[in-house]
Amino acid sequence: MKVWGQCVGCPTGPEATARDVVQYIARGQIKTLACYDVAPSLSIGQIYKAADWYEKTLQFQRAVANADGDLEEKINEFLKQLAQPYQPVRSAAMIDTDAAHQWQYEDVRERVEGTAPKAA
Repeated sequence: MKVWGQCVGCPTGPEATARDVVQYIARGQIKTLACYDVAPSLSIGQIYKAADWYEKTLQFQRAVANADGDLEEKINEFLKQLAQPYQPVRSAAMIDTDAAHQWQYEDVRERVEGTAPKAA
């Protein structure tokens, strides 16, 4: 990708590794309260339901592929499972609610060049 050669401080050349590039990207990240909405037309509930049905469908496919037992029983069990409500999964994402009160851009040069002090 041509972008890497155009970014100030980005590792380049034959010695640059993927780890170097990932560390460069990580140094350039800033805290923000901005959220990225990956699927603006879907609610969280719809996403959870789709993930739940996907998982249940995979289990059903594996049970059918196993080729033992009664197929009608497997189908009935699958339909029963689909009727069960999904279990919401708590997000592991952490939001720093103090980010809006912190200065964001004063150390960009040091962070990009890798000379900024490490965060505690």
